[in-house]
Amino acid sequence: MKGGADTDKSDNDDEYDADGGEQLLGSGAARRQQSSHRQDASRQPVDDLTLTEMLRTVPSWLLLWTCTILAGGGTVITNNVGQMVEALRLDPSTSSASLALFSAAQAASRVLTGAMSESALTWKFRLPRPAFLVVASFGGCAAHLLLATATTEIAFVVGVALSGAAFGMIWPLMVLIVGECFGTAHVGANYMFYDGVTSAIGTLILSKFVAQ
Repeated sequence: MKGGADTDKSDNDDEYDADGGEQLLGSGAARRQQSSHRQDASRQPVDDLTLTEMLRTVPSWLLLWTCTILAGGGTVITNNVGQMVEALRLDPSTSSASLALFSAAQAASRVLTGAMSESALTWKFRLPRPAFLVVASFGGCAAHLLLATATTEIAFVVGVALSGAAFGMIWPLMVLIVGECFGTAHVGANYMFYDGVTSAIGTLILSKFVAQ
């Protein structure tokens, strides 16, 4: 009798373990399915717009304005950092060090922005990709305010690095936002419009006219 009771207890334990394992597997599959549903919901199909159709929409001009200011804000630093260092009477070596830090910051920003904006689409409180342009705008504003009031090498270098990070954020965001908001059928022509116009106008207005 005792042996039979032990056998029944062992069988019950095995059944309990099997049921528990199935529940764990089921809950894991449910979590993956919910995450997949959130990601699919965040990528609703959009109309494929041509360049002329895209330019008839308000979001396209808001994107152009934001990226033009951020692109111009970055190029004004790289084109005039030597004059800024001289005007502030900082050590001449600060110029080359600042440019190197600007390049490193913008390169790191390009990599991190793409990964973070992709991950943000699956967060519980979903953060749309254009929201990262707001982050870049605040970062660029803070950078130029810091540079405008900088009197020490540390403040100047931090301002340049922050400007580089804001500058680097716009390039992966432009590609992704253009494809997600205006469709992928004409993404090449649509993106190249932003790539060329933002660099040209931003550099001409901010780096040439405003800086001088």
